[in-house]
Amino acid sequence: YWGADEKIIIGEMGRGIIQISADTSSGTPKLLFPEEGAWYFHPQLLPYKKTLLYTLGSSPRSIWTRSLESPEGKRMIFPGNRALYLPKTGYIIYGLENSLYAFMFDPSKPAPTGASVPLFEGVYRYSSFLSSQFDVSETGTLIYAPSSAVNSSPKRALVWVDRDGNEEQLSVDYREYNQWASP
Repeated sequence: YWGADEKIIIGEMGRGIIQISADTSSGTPKLLFPEEGAWYFHPQLLPYKKTLLYTLGSSPRSIWTRSLESPEGKRMIFPGNRALYLPKTGYIIYGLENSLYAFMFDPSKPAPTGASVPLFEGVYRYSSFLSSQFDVSETGTLIYAPSSAVNSSPKRALVWVDRDGNEEQLSVDYREYNQWASP
């Protein structure tokens, strides 16, 4: 999560939730929720800037909220992954297996105000360990990788891509790579 205040909040597997400044010259990372061994993913600071929405666990994962001032979190959905609060609609959208679901949410409480409803099926998920592959823009546009477009054992090449978009394929075997790197 990258906030308007130029603070970045990330989940670090096995360590907790960390807040860092987008300006690398200002300060050190702050450990918001230090929890040895916990697996945090996809944190999002909710409106009112007092509560985080996040995914927790290995497999199956669950969706939680937690006040920045509290040592305890509250599990909202089990199982589920990759939850996103959509402020323009008041919904939280999340993945479960290869489907997307949504429920009404009140960030001032913070709590669901309705039951989960299915949106649609067919969202790509590489394995039960990984999150559903989708995102939603601030304007509400949904983008996702359809499961029908990805075969069950994708063989890929590794390539370097420079800042101008030029690709250079590396001379390594085609495999099931799922990695990105940035300078």
